Amino acid sequence: MPSTAPQQPWAGPQWPPPWQPGGYPPRPHRDINWPVAIGGVILLLGYLLFAVGDVIIISLPSTPTYAQVFGAYALAIAGEVTVGVGFFVALLGLAIRR
Repeated sequence: MPSTAPQQPWAGPQWPPPWQPGGYPPRPHRDINWPVAIGGVILLLGYLLFAVGDVIIISLPSTPTYAQVFGAYALAIAGEVTVGVGFFVALLGLAIRR
């Protein structure tokens, strides 16, 4: 048989929630994917190296020596290789730590 006592209307959830002894609730654990983070840093350093090499290539004199051309292009190519390595490390980190 149903109760005949008057029912209180629902007041909704309390906000802020009542204080509980023991402090704040624990935060969820965040696991950093270190290979991806390191690969991203290597990638950015490679882009920076490539940009510096391009600036040096642009600033070469009209009649550069072989050493100047070789140094400038070597720096730009080293930047491209570093970008490739950083991309590979980041991609490998994503594939391994799924």
